[in-house]
Amino acid sequence: MVVITLVLVSAGAFSEPVVPRGFSSQRQLLGTNLLLMLMPSYLIFAWGLSVRRSRSLLEQVDALFGVSAYAAAVRAPRRHMAIGAAIGAVYAVLFNLPVASLGDLIAGGRLLMCLVLLMILVWVTVGLVLASRLYIASLFHRAGRAVPLDPYDMSALEPFARSGMGDVALAIGALVLATVQSIDATFRYQNYLFSSIVAVPACLLLLFLPMYALHARLRDMKKRELAEVRAMIRAMPKPLAIEDMSALETLLQRRDRIEGLASWPLNVSMISKLLIYGVIPPAAWIGAALMERLIEEFLAG
Repeated sequence: MVVITLVLVSAGAFSEPVVPRGFSSQRQLLGTNLLLMLMPSYLIFAWGLSVRRSRSLLEQVDALFGVSAYAAAVRAPRRHMAIGAAIGAVYAVLFNLPVASLGDLIAGGRLLMCLVLLMILVWVTVGLVLASRLYIASLFHRAGRAVPLDPYDMSALEPFARSGMGDVALAIGALVLATVQSIDATFRYQNYLFSSIVAVPACLLLLFLPMYALHARLRDMKKRELAEVRAMIRAMPKPLAIEDMSALETLLQRRDRIEGLASWPLNVSMISKLLIYGVIPPAAWIGAALMERLIEEFLAG
């Protein structure tokens, strides 16, 4: 953050009297400067926390089930990271720069060039973070194919859900931080559109990928057990003798119990947290828009 601040100051981001191309006011420029200073620091800090948490969760999985998932999590493959960085840079150039052509960039002077390079840096960081987190999610997915399952007690499978929930929280924090761009009291949908295009699919993938192998196996186990119980119910003699009624009632209760089994290792508390996570970004964006209206009304008298 300090380095980026010094770069912006040396480029005249806080002292240049003329607003560069692509910006309508000094306050909009200030909001962009704040985002460029804060977002990389937040992403790197949250990334470090998420990596440490994931390794801890993988250690739990290894200890509980005797698999070897942790060893592969020590370092993400360089190829994954390079691809993530490249995709981030391309996405920045195509959709997230304040200039439409190289000529506009050259004509914009040193400050605009500095802003563009920092914007690319932000999206390269996003690409690195997503590549790393997708790799970790794939390790959980791979472990989910091997761990023993008990569909009647899935408490031991919580690490698979908690890994994805941590990634969702990371993305939500970034979306909320993006509201700093509205410091000029102007709500611009494009400030949130292109980040949401990345964040929403990433949240869904990072949440469900670690659990999907478990889900598929639990779903198949549930189908097999239901088929067995239903076959036993159909095989009951008709009409039923009095001594067979108790056995039928037991089979019906077992069928109902199996039908009610969850096939995702998510408990009520986790689902409640995910719902809260989903509400936070829209609430922050609505708050930014309302603040704009309040400031306009206040200044208008």
